[in-house]
Amino acid sequence: MTQRLQTIAEHLSGLRTYASNPFEAWDSIVFSGDFSNDLCRKAIECLEAFEQFGCLDACYFWFDSDWPATLDDLRAVEAGARRPLEWRLSVNKNGFVNGEVFEETDVKQVLFCSIDSFRAWAGGINPFLLDKDLFHAGRPVKIFVNGLAKAFGGPRIAVCPLTPIALPASWLGPFKLPPDTELRTHIHVATSFNMRLEPASFLLNWGNVDDQDAEPFRNLCAKSLSACLVQEFFDVDHVTLNGTKRRSLPLVATGDVAPTGNQLESLYSAIEWGFSENADTRILLIVDRLSLDIPEGASFVEGIKNRIDEALEHAKNKYRFVILKRKEEHSKELANIQKELRTQSDLFAQKVRSLLNGLLRDFLAALLLVSIGLFARFIKDINVLQSLEAGLLFRALGVYFLVSVSLQALVHWRDLRISEKEMIFWTSDLTRSYMTPDELKKLTEESIKERKTSCYRQAALIIFLYVAIGLFSWNLQPIISHWVFRPQPAKAATYQQPDATNQNNLDPSLLLPPRKPSVKHRQP
Repeated sequence: MTQRLQTIAEHLSGLRTYASNPFEAWDSIVFSGDFSNDLCRKAIECLEAFEQFGCLDACYFWFDSDWPATLDDLRAVEAGARRPLEWRLSVNKNGFVNGEVFEETDVKQVLFCSIDSFRAWAGGINPFLLDKDLFHAGRPVKIFVNGLAKAFGGPRIAVCPLTPIALPASWLGPFKLPPDTELRTHIHVATSFNMRLEPASFLLNWGNVDDQDAEPFRNLCAKSLSACLVQEFFDVDHVTLNGTKRRSLPLVATGDVAPTGNQLESLYSAIEWGFSENADTRILLIVDRLSLDIPEGASFVEGIKNRIDEALEHAKNKYRFVILKRKEEHSKELANIQKELRTQSDLFAQKVRSLLNGLLRDFLAALLLVSIGLFARFIKDINVLQSLEAGLLFRALGVYFLVSVSLQALVHWRDLRISEKEMIFWTSDLTRSYMTPDELKKLTEESIKERKTSCYRQAALIIFLYVAIGLFSWNLQPIISHWVFRPQPAKAATYQQPDATNQNNLDPSLLLPPRKPSVKHRQP
């Protein structure tokens, strides 16, 4: 593949010498100038190479007309059929992928036919306005440059010469840089364009990084890495640090010297440490020191490249004390939350006891009322249970039980809801500083889950007993009438023959007819 690239690059580089206005980007080439016989020969050789590698459709050649010229047209011109005045060449580099020049499809590959074109293109890249077709977070980029001496790059970008080389393990290796989505949670972005911050796309950590040809990419790497440390990003000319001292300054300025490879490595180490855990705290500790040390009038990149090591060491030392203090405060916060949860748990138990006490109190009061009102009359006359007054009393007791349980359940439920909302408000919005909402929610739900379930079950049982007693009282008189005063069926009279064996034992007076009373006549 490298031989094919070298062949294509040599032919394009040869045509570039005849162009009066050469232009080369990562995806296209446009050369134009005055026509000559030597140029015609070079153009034929270039198109033949494109045809050989199966990508002739990516190359178009014009002279004196709006129609692209074919190889036959160029050969006819070379034979003297006509003499054009001007020429223009257009190459679509994306067409190489469909041909046989680039064989790797999992890596975005680009060819530059000259080192000058490469440096001009790299110097105009905006690392915050990335081309989605070239720099993509999930796809590495390999750039082949004709005339480059030594390779350099990082985990997601490799700039290579056309000579065959073995790339190091750092190419396509792991890296510890936050993606755009995570960075936006720490940086307030207020740009006039659709900003993308992907520092991994320009990270340099292997090869000839300090070479002059790598200078444009060192600047890109420094811009993208340093932007991870700011708190507000408005433009390349305006960023804000919210450290010990609030500073507004440009990210880069005209005349800044490109950082060295060691300075980029120090900057990468600071960002790696800052975003490894507790990013808000760690980055703020680094920025606290930088906001004091950066000289007035200096850009952010220029001010930190010689001070980032000292700021990182200061942040690490201070972070130990911050963590110890936070652990102590976290323990206090957890203890306060546990007190609130304990109070809430006791409240559930208190409500159950209150309902049970209310049930027993109401039941005993009802028994006392029935005993005083009906027991004395019940002893003299059992029919008093069927009286109108007894029916009204029983129904009044039934209504009392139902109303009592309804009011108690409503008041207790409302009290529990309000106290639970107050607990959540105090623990989540005011006293919580070191626990995430999910951790707090899990802690509160697991701590009082069993207590709440037990409370609701016991309350449901007590309410059921209330309702059962109320309904029983309401229907007590019909129940008594059915089971106590139910009429007994009449028994038929039967004659029983006296037993002969017992006739001798009968009282003779019982067998004799009744004697008539004697009437005594008064003597005259």
